[in-house]
Amino acid sequence: MQFKIALLKQQHDEILSAVAELTKLFAGSFEDAVPQLGTARTTLARLIAKHLKTEEEELHAPLRARRLTTQIPAFADIAAETRDLRLAYSAHIGDWHARAVQADWSGYTASARRLHAALERLTRREEEEIYPAAQRLLSELR
Repeated sequence: MQFKIALLKQQHDEILSAVAELTKLFAGSFEDAVPQLGTARTTLARLIAKHLKTEEEELHAPLRARRLTTQIPAFADIAAETRDLRLAYSAHIGDWHARAVQADWSGYTASARRLHAALERLTRREEEEIYPAAQRLLSELR
């Protein structure tokens, strides 16, 4: 299980690095950001999707299969937070298409900053409240 936790943390680092790269673009104007904006947004979305898939396969499914999720006090709360953030991110992507971003750059950047802050909080909670407990519980079964 140690390897899988390391992989999940590595993916968190990659996601947060992509967030930082996207956020750097917010310092300038839309016109300054546009050459890299699409790629930065796509990269972040791809990394998040990859992580959610890995987390489900390597962590959540094994915990559920062994009925261990209730032994992690924060599991249900963090799962709900993850679901809510996924919905908010999907809505954000739908609301902030290219023309909307161009029309309201400051609105887009404010919306993205709020999502990024929530994502950073969620990754920290997973690493502090879920991963150590999951590692211990799943290691005990081997």
